[in-house]
Amino acid sequence: MTTVRALHEVNRPAATFAESPTSAEARAAALQYVRLVSGTALPTGPDRRAFSAAVMEIAAITQQLMDRAQERVAAAASDTSARPDHGSGLAAVG
Repeated sequence: MTTVRALHEVNRPAATFAESPTSAEARAAALQYVRLVSGTALPTGPDRRAFSAAVMEIAAITQQLMDRAQERVAAAASDTSARPDHGSGLAAVG
């Protein structure tokens, strides 16, 4: 069985979403997915148009998904940076 390569690993920290994949990476992942699902690497004849349309649509949706994940991580990071840092809880002795 063939596996589809992840653009970002689930087991990595959320910071891995700090940058969305490039459109080329999203398209490459979509192409890999469509090839896997369709069972063909290079469609012929009338299948070409459907194959290409599927790659384009899946690439766009993939980019949206990753952009939203990036926005969520950025929002969480700004929430964390807005909170006061209480350090270790020990008072500084001067």
